[in-house]
Amino acid sequence: MAQGSLDLIEAMRVIAEAAQPIKAGATIAAENGATAFQLMAIFDWATISQAEVYTKAANQKRMAGEAMGLLVERAENEPLSHPSVAPSQTTGNKR
Repeated sequence: MAQGSLDLIEAMRVIAEAAQPIKAGATIAAENGATAFQLMAIFDWATISQAEVYTKAANQKRMAGEAMGLLVERAENEPLSHPSVAPSQTTGNKR
């Protein structure tokens, strides 16, 4: 490889490593309840789109965690049924 290519690769590596603390900080802040506007202030972002990446991911993680309890509760209390399965098919095979 030419020297210029190595310099570009090294520069890309340095940039990627520098971004990791920002990603980690934004993830932690969002998971702790920071709003998109708060993330914009913390990280000096000019647009809300970057902040929303982190707040949407944190909301998705939170909602999924809350919903998992609903799956377990339902599985323990009653049989699961699929909309395409008739209720009589979920109670077992009667002969």
